[in-house]
Amino acid sequence: MKKSLFSNLYKYRQKEGKDASENFLTELFAYVLQNDEDFQFAFFQILLKDNKKFDLDFEKKYVIKVSSQNKYPIPNETSKFIQPDIEIEFFDDNKLIALFFIENKIDSHLGNRKDEVNNDTNQLINYEKVLICKSKDEAKNIYLIYLTKYFEDISSKFDPSKKYFKQITWNEVFQHTLSKREFQDKNSISSQFKLYLTELGMNNTNSFNTRDIAIFQDFFNSTYSKMIGILEYVKTQMEIIKFGSIKIHPWAIESIGKNDNKEFKIGFWIGNEGEDNATFYFIYQNNDLKDKVGEKIKTLNEENGYENEIKGWNKVNEEDNKIQKYILLKNLFSKKDDHNIVIAEFCKKAFEEIKPF
Repeated sequence: MKKSLFSNLYKYRQKEGKDASENFLTELFAYVLQNDEDFQFAFFQILLKDNKKFDLDFEKKYVIKVSSQNKYPIPNETSKFIQPDIEIEFFDDNKLIALFFIENKIDSHLGNRKDEVNNDTNQLINYEKVLICKSKDEAKNIYLIYLTKYFEDISSKFDPSKKYFKQITWNEVFQHTLSKREFQDKNSISSQFKLYLTELGMNNTNSFNTRDIAIFQDFFNSTYSKMIGILEYVKTQMEIIKFGSIKIHPWAIESIGKNDNKEFKIGFWIGNEGEDNATFYFIYQNNDLKDKVGEKIKTLNEENGYENEIKGWNKVNEEDNKIQKYILLKNLFSKKDDHNIVIAEFCKKAFEEIKPF
């Protein structure tokens, strides 16, 4: 028997201090997408904005099945699974002709994580593996949708130019579906979904407010200046490395340097997942590390007495020629020493450790 929306939501009830809002949103979205044909049609019109990516005729009467939180084994990965937030199947004469996976985010971001389905690699890459496998066996057309509250630059983790991939925001979904006239007086679950998205702030994520401006001014007048000051100080203390100008990236401020054809990066990674993730990092890049990076990290940590990769050296986003070491910024707050000196000494020590490599 088909489960009701409320049964699906109940399994995500608040417990153990975990925030269930992302799962709640996923289940509501899946339900409305399955049961409201107007919303379903309007949603697929968003995808049609880029006709080159989609070969389906969304005006044709397909049988569409929407489900959530299904598990699939990852090809060639023993005992590892993916669990896409939403899965959409298109059937034509009882034949599966298209398969969509949708990854939904509210405040979290794409990253390498180890979760309840034993998946410790980039989510989109694993979803892609399963979809490609499915395209060979079942579905002719495969599509991967990344749906977020704010636009997120994921180019360093996943190639967004792939034909079967599309990145959209909840603001786009709201503006091109629920804000349309046909949804204004609709007395249905869709109207409640519209209200819920509004409560989550999904209806105007591209608009500034006075709080945004205050935070923006405070960051550039204070925090940004401190970060630039520390980076400039560290550069003067690291004469053994020739550092260039300071660069600003999404969520990061860094400076890049070279020494004997080896590349270094020092900088602040801010992120937006809480103080536990804000760091100052030292990154070492050397093409000679390729295919040996795991062995090098183990040797480095053992030689310097680090218990594990979290406290010592670790890989950078699964890349085979980069290793990193970092300080959690929250660990600096309790230090009475000048943070300039503490971070400079951290960088000097890191350089001395990787010198043999």
